[in-house]
Amino acid sequence: MGAGSALLGRLLDQAPVRNLVAWVEKENRKGRRFYEKHGFHAVEEIEEEFMGFRTRTLRCLLVLETKQNRPEM
Repeated sequence: MGAGSALLGRLLDQAPVRNLVAWVEKENRKGRRFYEKHGFHAVEEIEEEFMGFRTRTLRCLLVLETKQNRPEM
């Protein structure tokens, strides 16, 4: 298990929330795969300009209603 997966697993074990949101650049394939592997799904795409550059960002959601819904780390 990598460091990112370990940190996310610890957060999920202690999260007092029902949903968790992560923002990832659409072009960041490695980052997108990481969140998808852990059960996140893209729910929105935002295109904006930042410091003269056009960016496309995905808002990814993980529903944590019960421990049974949480992906295995």
